[in-house]
Amino acid sequence: MSAVPDARTPGEPTPVDTATDVAAGDPTRFGAVVRYLWRSSRRAVVVVAGGALVVGGVAMLVLPGPGLLVIIAGLAVLAKEFVWAERALHGMKRRAAQGASTAKRLARRRTPPPPTV
Repeated sequence: MSAVPDARTPGEPTPVDTATDVAAGDPTRFGAVVRYLWRSSRRAVVVVAGGALVVGGVAMLVLPGPGLLVIIAGLAVLAKEFVWAERALHGMKRRAAQGASTAKRLARRRTPPPPTV
């Protein structure tokens, strides 16, 4: 530990300084390490899964498959951890709703062909 006096109030949890503090049996530091590892591993899983879905969706744009749906699913996974992905997902949802309303409007405007006798 350092020789600098501690400026924290008594009873306040201490940050994790070294792995030896955890090995020494300090429960507050051990809990902090466990929480840090949990958050880090969760973020890594989200990045890998969401990134794989987005890359797969981009590949499906030129290959057979539901590319846009897979990209939206990947952004939904990434939005659990990243604000930029949440904004991108919101924009894609808005554009999808606009496309759906345009398609409905065009379908209503279309007249059926005249009957043949």
